[in-house]
Amino acid sequence: MAFTTLEKETSQEKVRLYHLINDTKEQVQINKFDLNNNSLIDYIEWLVPSLSNETYELIIEISKAEHLDENKTFLSDIYEQVKALQIKMILLYSQKLFQETQK
Repeated sequence: MAFTTLEKETSQEKVRLYHLINDTKEQVQINKFDLNNNSLIDYIEWLVPSLSNETYELIIEISKAEHLDENKTFLSDIYEQVKALQIKMILLYSQKLFQETQK
């Protein structure tokens, strides 16, 4: 079992995890949790297939991007500038880390 806490909470349908294998992506079934009961996902878990280095890519889709000033006042809509970017989190789990989570 592997897990991560999301830095930014998000709605359930916007969270996907992929296992990167030989330049391909395989979507991974994940368990999504709302630990603070605010209807947003903040923690995920998934099964790791083997005791080795595994690389995963966490995708959190965005649907809105706003440029704000220091007072959080709206300045401009910047969605078009960032829509091509994927928010990625590369998770590397070595055999040692995996075994430590099993203790």
